[in-house]
Amino acid sequence: MKILVCIKQVPESNKVEVDPVTGVLKRDGAASKMNPYDLYALETAFRIRAEVFTSFPWDRRRRSR
Repeated sequence: MKILVCIKQVPESNKVEVDPVTGVLKRDGAASKMNPYDLYALETAFRIRAEVFTSFPWDRRRRSR
């Protein structure tokens, strides 16, 4: 099973300026962090992947009977 999780970096601070011409955040010198919801999605994907690995041998034995 392959799982894809999209991750986005967001500014670490709420005090970010927006460029009035382009409407894009000014990130010059601003620290970034991973979006907290993306981190939760990544942790969930790892958890699902671990469950698949741990339950696979049980499923294979059950199908062979």
